[in-house]
Amino acid sequence: MLFSKAVLAGLFAVVLSLVAAPRANAALPIEFEFTGVYTQTSGTIYSPGDSFVTVVRFDPTFPDTEPSPTSGEYDYLTWTAPAPTSTTPLVFTGGLGGFGGIRTSLSDISSAWSVNNGFSYGLFVVFPPGTFTTDALPTALNLELATRTSFEAFIPSQNVNLRGDLTSLIVRTVPEPTAASGVIAFAFFLGRRRS
Repeated sequence: MLFSKAVLAGLFAVVLSLVAAPRANAALPIEFEFTGVYTQTSGTIYSPGDSFVTVVRFDPTFPDTEPSPTSGEYDYLTWTAPAPTSTTPLVFTGGLGGFGGIRTSLSDISSAWSVNNGFSYGLFVVFPPGTFTTDALPTALNLELATRTSFEAFIPSQNVNLRGDLTSLIVRTVPEPTAASGVIAFAFFLGRRRS
């Protein structure tokens, strides 16, 4: 019995190392957590002045899928956005394969960073021209420099018009589970089987 548990533990460690190894040199995901205040709330459970939180998680190594040198388009891992008729937020994943995502743009008028789900939801942060020097995905944004910051959920078929101003941003890297956490979980599993 003890021998079979040791073999099982050894196999688990080998599989875990094969799964964890390819991700070891990759960048950690980055999370932009925006807070804001609603300015329009038609068709929703919110009132103007209520606060909200929206979080965009992305991998800074994702490739730019837009070939133009003045605009970039990147997938996000997840985007958690306020739901108009529920306190449970919506979670969008993957940028919907080209219908939504994170966009950057450079022009004579502005530098911009935005996120959308491809349909009704959007986040917009606009800066003076020259703030971005490339269309690369930025890993930080300085809202104090922004000329416009907004969240929008516009769904005409449901009479929803939810809009707000972004007031603050917290940027953090998101640690992923490590091989050690898998070993700890497996040891817990073995301990529970014993009793």
